[in-house]
Amino acid sequence: MKLRDYLLKTGTSQAEFAKMVDIGRTHLSCVITGQRNCGPKLAQRIEEATKGEIRAIDLISGAATGYEGKAKRVAPKYVKSELVKSRNSGRKVLSLL
Repeated sequence: MKLRDYLLKTGTSQAEFAKMVDIGRTHLSCVITGQRNCGPKLAQRIEEATKGEIRAIDLISGAATGYEGKAKRVAPKYVKSELVKSRNSGRKVLSLL
């Protein structure tokens, strides 16, 4: 079972569950969506909070989130940043292209 499915089944909000496992809501959201990896200590706390319905080994491998493999924070390919001179002030500013 995936963690998102467990929360829906039990009617528990991400904020409530995050408090149960002693992490922030945004951290939990990132684990659920695969943006962050789940470490062994957090995985164990989640397994205990779900009474074994979500196994720690599945969280660590990504099977319980649906995002197997390492999480990566990668900017989309179409986003590039560079320093350019502002027309008005002549100062260099960061521009997203």
